[in-house]
Amino acid sequence: MAEFTNALPQTVALGANVIFTDNPVKACPCVRHRDGSGLFTFRGGHKYLVVFSGNISGATAGTEVDLAITIGGEEIPSTRMAATPAVAEDLNNVAAFIELEVPSCCCYNVSVENVGTTALTVANANLVIFRKD
Repeated sequence: MAEFTNALPQTVALGANVIFTDNPVKACPCVRHRDGSGLFTFRGGHKYLVVFSGNISGATAGTEVDLAITIGGEEIPSTRMAATPAVAEDLNNVAAFIELEVPSCCCYNVSVENVGTTALTVANANLVIFRKD
């Protein structure tokens, strides 16, 4: 298991990744991440469970904000997390997970990306990765 976090609020531009600054539970050598980055590289030949949770908000009341887990920059539709703040900057908790099976001799680049139509704020971002084999 590995855990990556960023408790501080961060503005995530449209198409940008959520940034993770802390690694309280160190990753196995099969998962690579640089502190202050939003990109994770998963080594092939393994199965993983990736779980994200965090609080998101937007600058405008009534405007939906969206995050999703992406692989190679491509959104995984079943992981889309949406919130519509009733009041500007009102935080809403979201979560999603995905199981990955990375083929041998291959790597997947995984991130949590702003896939909405406007910038958003993320606070208390938490990404937990379980290697399943």
